[in-house]
Amino acid sequence: MTSQDESELAPQDDARAIAEANAHLRRLSDYRTLMLAGITHELRTPLTAILGFAEILLEFEKLTESQREFCEKIQSSGRQLQSTINLLSDLTNLRPDGSETVIHEFSPGNALRESCAAVSRRAEKKNVVLVCNIDDAFGSVVSDESQIRQVLFNFLAYAIARSPIGGQVTSRATVAANSDVLFRIDDEGEPVDLSRGLDFAVVGSGSENPNLHQLGVEISRQLLRALGGTFMLENREPQGLSIAVKLPAHVDAIK
Repeated sequence: MTSQDESELAPQDDARAIAEANAHLRRLSDYRTLMLAGITHELRTPLTAILGFAEILLEFEKLTESQREFCEKIQSSGRQLQSTINLLSDLTNLRPDGSETVIHEFSPGNALRESCAAVSRRAEKKNVVLVCNIDDAFGSVVSDESQIRQVLFNFLAYAIARSPIGGQVTSRATVAANSDVLFRIDDEGEPVDLSRGLDFAVVGSGSENPNLHQLGVEISRQLLRALGGTFMLENREPQGLSIAVKLPAHVDAIK
């Protein structure tokens, strides 16, 4: 074989090696996804029982002050673990091309209302007032309701974690002139350094594990990208952070 023939085969060999390496990486990624899905499923069952029995003890049993304190610590730790499991589950379901989206018609106002209900216990435990305002003129949109609820839940949870005890988180849903859906979530926490990008979430969040909230924000960003949406952050005066979420109202606007 001449040196010219060898030079012609080299690019083909390189391309084959790259293709095999990519296939191997895809298999590893699929295996990792299956492992995470299995782990989160196995953790949810006992955790649900722990949280359920803790709730029963706190609500229906006559406990001493120390017993109630211990149960509340069990409940609080369980909920932190539950948040971590939910984030792991979200990571396994993320698809950059949006192939996992389920599109149908629904009310974005109801999505916000139910997301607020999902985080209401968190707000109550921190003595944070949670306000949910919805435009009376709201109609319906065509998008992925489950993913939008997850986005709103993540941002609301982050706003509550940032807020001082006795503070207020205000959320609202409106319709823009071009029929886009606009969600806005305002808190009363400390200002953040927005020049740091998504790293802002580790600064002054006031939560036990602020990195979890940063991960939740990153997941929300990925979900919004799949749905053709965006979000913006703005420090409020005199104090607080505002999160503005914008979503197209119809599936044909989703890229």
